[in-house]
Amino acid sequence: MFKKIKRLFSKKEPFESLPPERISMLLDMLARTEPLEVSCDDVSTALAEFSEMHKRGEDVTHLMPLVHQHLGMCPECREEFEAVKAAIEAEQQLD
Repeated sequence: MFKKIKRLFSKKEPFESLPPERISMLLDMLARTEPLEVSCDDVSTALAEFSEMHKRGEDVTHLMPLVHQHLGMCPECREEFEAVKAAIEAEQQLD
């Protein structure tokens, strides 16, 4: 997550011009950063398995804690997770 925060701050727009809600989001992300995290690429790779486990009602918080933690912080990955969940549910309905 630190890489994502760094990337957001390294954009060409000056910090002073950021909207307050974006600053708040960045500070929240920074406060929730953990010493051990996974990247968006890692989450994307594990998302199908995570989604299947979630669908079966398995405790993904304990089975895949780093993916779960990342999804709680990353809106883009959370959106991808929701899309994968919807695809799995749609596939289930076809069967």
